[in-house]
Amino acid sequence: RLVLQYKEIPHELVNINLKQKPKWLRFRYPAGLVPILEKDGRVIYESSVCNDYLDEVYPYPKLTPSDPYRKAEDKMLSETFNKVISLFYEVPASIVEGTFKVTLKKYLREIKRYEDALSQRGKFFGGDKPCMVDFMI
Repeated sequence: RLVLQYKEIPHELVNINLKQKPKWLRFRYPAGLVPILEKDGRVIYESSVCNDYLDEVYPYPKLTPSDPYRKAEDKMLSETFNKVISLFYEVPASIVEGTFKVTLKKYLREIKRYEDALSQRGKFFGGDKPCMVDFMI
């Protein structure tokens, strides 16, 4: 949704009740998950795949760098952010389990990578304007 809005791509949004999924959803994506992007009768799913597709088909403004190394750096940041999310949710449970200090230390170590990268790049991971990393995390 963020990439569609940022690039001002005309689209129709269909909200899904994930507790009572419509039958047609599994015809588009057998796992029955969202998001799903459908264009010209073709179906694409998984957030990063949908976003990469949109960035290729609608290249302005470009969200992925053309430099292969920078592109790889961005992909590493996007794909490893799940560690930060997991640790974020572990922190409250760690209080009960008595492992708060250790879990918080792990969380702060992981989030520091992103804070450092952001401080080197600017206001956004894309510098003065958002890039795909900003939208993915």
